[in-house]
Amino acid sequence: MHNISTTLTPTPLTDFNITNPSSTCHLHKDSRLENVIKIVLYIVAMVVSLGGNTLLIYAVKQRKRMHTVTNFLIINMAAADLFITVFNMPTYLEILITQKYDWMGGPLGVLLCKLVLFIQGVSVTCSVLTLTVLSVHRFVSVFFPWKKLMNTKNVKFAIAGIWIASFLFISPLLYALNVMEHNRMLVCDERWSPLFDEKQAPKNYTIVLFVLLYMAPLLIMAVLYSCLIYKLWFRCPSELPASSYRRQSEEALSVSRVSSDDKSKHAKSKKLVLKMLVTVVVVFALCWLPMHVRSFFVFFSKDGLPCLPSFLEFIGYFLGHANSALNPCIYVSFSESYRHTFKTVLFKLCGKKKVKTPVKRPKRDVEVELQKKRLNYKYHL
Repeated sequence: MHNISTTLTPTPLTDFNITNPSSTCHLHKDSRLENVIKIVLYIVAMVVSLGGNTLLIYAVKQRKRMHTVTNFLIINMAAADLFITVFNMPTYLEILITQKYDWMGGPLGVLLCKLVLFIQGVSVTCSVLTLTVLSVHRFVSVFFPWKKLMNTKNVKFAIAGIWIASFLFISPLLYALNVMEHNRMLVCDERWSPLFDEKQAPKNYTIVLFVLLYMAPLLIMAVLYSCLIYKLWFRCPSELPASSYRRQSEEALSVSRVSSDDKSKHAKSKKLVLKMLVTVVVVFALCWLPMHVRSFFVFFSKDGLPCLPSFLEFIGYFLGHANSALNPCIYVSFSESYRHTFKTVLFKLCGKKKVKTPVKRPKRDVEVELQKKRLNYKYHL
C-alpha cells in the first residue's frame, strides 16, 4: 500500500490522526466532549494569536522609540504567525467542526492544497530564520558594540532575505503537493514522481529541512545565547575598569555615579531582552518538536507511525499552531512597552480613558551633565 508522506516541511500537516487515510490505525471518532474541547482550544489559540500578533505590529508601528532592530525582527515573526493563524488554523478547525476529512477536489482544491501547506512551511521557516538572525544580532551588539551589523534601515534587507530564503526552502512543496484519491477519499498529499524517486525524495527532503531549519539553527542559538548569558551574568561586573570609578573632583565622581547607574540599567535591559528571546526560542523548539519526531517515525521506522490516542495526536499539531499564540504572550510578559500598548488599545475598545505612559526619568543634575560633556566621559551606553 502506498505510504502517504506526512511531512509538511518543517512540520507535517498533510494528514491528521483523525484524517489519515493511509494509517493502519482504525479511524477514531471523537466523542462530543473531546471534539468540543479541541474546537475550544483552537478557537482560543486563533483569537489570542490574531489579536496578540496584530497588537505587536501596531505597538511597534505607533511608538517610534520601539523602532529598533530587535523589535522589527519580532514583528516579522508576528507577521509569520499571522499567516499561520489566517490560513492554517481555520483549515484544521473546519475539519474538527464538520468531521469531514475529504479534501476539496478540482482546480480550487489543488490550489488550496499547495497554497495552505506551502504558507505554513514558509511561515515556520521564516520564524526559525528570524530567531537565528536575532541571536546573531544580540551577540554582536553585546560582544562587539562598536560594530553595527544591522540598523533600523538595513534590517529591512535582512527581513526580505529571510522571506526569500523561506520561499526557496519550501518551494519544492509547490511541485510535490497535490490532491489525489486514496481509499475513496480525496487527500492533500505529496507526490514526488516523475521527477524524483517517490520513496527516497521525501526522506531526503525531511532530513535536509530538519538539519537546516531546526537542528542547526537551534544549535547556533544555543551557543550564542550561552555566550551572552556568560557575558552578561558573570563577566560584566568584573570587566568595568577600576579607573572608571576614581575621579579627582567631586563633579567627576558624580558623573561616574550617573554613568555607573546608566550602565547598570542598560545591563539589566539587555538581560531582560535576552531572557525574553531565550524563552521564545525554547517555546518554539518544544512546540514544533513533536511534528519533527512524527515525520521521522513515518519515514524511518520499520513499523511506521505507532497508533497513538487521538488526543495525543491532536496535541502534537495543536502545539505547533499554538506557538503563534504563545509568542505575543511572552513578549507582553517581558516588555513594559508592549504591555502599555496592549492596555491602551483594550481601554480604547472599552471606551475608557487613555492609559498614561509611565515615564521613568533619572534625576540628573544640570551641572553634572555639563561636567560629563566636558570630560567626554567614554563609558557611555
